[in-house]
Amino acid sequence: MYQLVNLSKIYNKQPVLSDLNLRFQKGRFVALLGRNGSGKSTLMRLLAQHEPFETGDILFQNQTLRSPRLQLAQQIAFITEEMALPVAIDLKTWGREFARIHAAYDIDLFQSLAKQFEIDLGKSLLDLSRGQKAKALFSLHAAKKPSIYILDEITSVLDSGSRVTLMRFLEKERTRGCLIIMSTNIAGELQGYATDVCFLEKGHIEFAATAEEIPQHFLKIKASESEVQSLRLVEKGFRFIDKNADGSWTLIVRKKDLTTDYQAHVDRRALTISELTTYFTSTVTA
Repeated sequence: MYQLVNLSKIYNKQPVLSDLNLRFQKGRFVALLGRNGSGKSTLMRLLAQHEPFETGDILFQNQTLRSPRLQLAQQIAFITEEMALPVAIDLKTWGREFARIHAAYDIDLFQSLAKQFEIDLGKSLLDLSRGQKAKALFSLHAAKKPSIYILDEITSVLDSGSRVTLMRFLEKERTRGCLIIMSTNIAGELQGYATDVCFLEKGHIEFAATAEEIPQHFLKIKASESEVQSLRLVEKGFRFIDKNADGSWTLIVRKKDLTTDYQAHVDRRALTISELTTYFTSTVTA
């Protein structure tokens, strides 16, 4: 679907995205992760045609997003916590308006999602909490039957039950062939759903792979505090991830940085997306 070709974006003469090269394919669920300010939201706005870009290109099915003839609004559900609707009318009326604008709009799906999320369609967005607003916007846009979902940290304001409802729906949409690109600060909620991960750092792609490929790139070990010191793990590139119930530490290192065999310390538990996120965002090294 999408191909990034040497993509860059500049704000106030400062690079926000630099020379990105990546592909996003249909039927995939991409976890877009990284520290705050790493460029995730900017990239999502570019993909959704909400902002222009300076250099490089974004291709959608081999057509440049620079072309005024390529308009993706009908195909994309782009949702952020900051989004709003231009007129303060009730959501039921907005559903009818969306159905008038979008030819493939499924008003029954809108009403079904609103019911699952326990949204009162008699209210406007102004009457809703942040979490209810996010769920209402998602329900409105999902009923367009988009082929692409671009979701920028909307789950941080949802209760746990609503997160499950959202993720189960997105999984069904992925199997329908949709592309889902989702950023979140709650990386654990993507476990079992994300088929691909992409970590941004200061506007660069720090790491990108399928979920199945992650173990090929990283080693997870368990070590006691004394072993951490005696083996000089921190100096060798290991990063602390978590403390275990038995008092040992979980640490992760990139396999390309390994110079020693640590088989005696290998943690056989699967490396999770949450742990990988900690690896890329943690500043704790000792």
